[in-house]
Amino acid sequence: MFLMFVPQDINHTLFLSLSFSVTIWSALVDLSFLSLKNCLKRIALNPLHSLIFEFMSKKPTKPRV
Repeated sequence: MFLMFVPQDINHTLFLSLSFSVTIWSALVDLSFLSLKNCLKRIALNPLHSLIFEFMSKKPTKPRV
């Protein structure tokens, strides 16, 4: 009777750890993408690139004087 419940517990633990690791990896990918996007925004001084990044981020940027 006890042996019947062990595989379910193991599967549940594996599922929880897998979902937790997927959540961590997706958060890391989001953070790296955001930092990469910010670096590209700093590098892009061309007005065309600024318009492209403004369209990608969907946030109006203040015009530089």
